Amino acid sequence: MSTYATRDEAINREIIDAIEAGEASRDEFDIDAIADAVLGDHAAGYAVQVDEAEFWQIVAANAR
Repeated sequence: MSTYATRDEAINREIIDAIEAGEASRDEFDIDAIADAVLGDHAAGYAVQVDEAEFWQIVAANAR
């Protein structure tokens, strides 16, 4: 699991990059809501705190 010094870096690398690796765009999702649901706080090093299946369920639930 990767950890990041800033929340923005974690969002870009763990959420936006994952979404845009396919055919979707960040504009199709509520990125802040996804980040709130999947990222730990700074004490956890800004890392994804859910497994891959749960991550994609959260992404799908936050489609615009």
